Amino acid sequence: MPSTKTNMAFSNLYNFTVMHNSWFYIKMLWKWELRTLQTKCWDAECCMEKYYANNLINSGNAENYLKTFMYYDNYYELSRLEFLQMSFVNTSTKKLLFIWWGSFPLSAIMLAIHYDIQIDIIDCDNDAIELGIKVINKMWLSNKIQYFYWNAESYQTPKVYDSVILAALIFQYSNTQTVIDNVKKIKCNSLLIRSSHWVRKLLYKPVNTNLLNKVFSPVIEVHPKNELINSILIYKNKQWN
Repeated sequence: MPSTKTNMAFSNLYNFTVMHNSWFYIKMLWKWELRTLQTKCWDAECCMEKYYANNLINSGNAENYLKTFMYYDNYYELSRLEFLQMSFVNTSTKKLLFIWWGSFPLSAIMLAIHYDIQIDIIDCDNDAIELGIKVINKMWLSNKIQYFYWNAESYQTPKVYDSVILAALIFQYSNTQTVIDNVKKIKCNSLLIRSSHWVRKLLYKPVNTNLLNKVFSPVIEVHPKNELINSILIYKNKQWN
């Protein structure tokens, strides 16, 4: 659960990764140490999202409370950058599929509000879905964002999407090859994945691009050097283009 001590610890780590762009700090760690740190960061992020989701649901003014989220500005800028990059690749960016976006889908909320996008979200965590639906309802966005219970390794749909967006976290807990083999069957123009680069790998495990390149055609790769942590990778779906 977020606390002053916990927030300070992760804020310091976040600031460190933003200030340093050297492989040196990654090489200082054993592989198991890096893996442990990444796992702790992912677990902490899930706990943080559930904490803010519950508070938003019980808040008097959901829109105002949303802006108190400690990384609100970061998510806003990242969502804006991702929409811009998708617009370069897609002829239209009006229908998106988010895979494994948890209980506090801030990026989806921002895209729906600021760019009037229709979004489907699939997840296989019942608790996360239940919270996520309540968050969406509290934000009065149920007409734009819908949750579905599905595993990323088996999800299939006749729907057509402009882009499929994969959370970087999915490659920590799922079989990467199985996810990729399944996603390629979904009718979409492009695939957007959040990854990490340089010392920012302390926070997120980078995506295995070698596996992706076998199935999808890489078109855009963005590695922010500012306060944005995630890299943005965009691929064309070879099967539908």
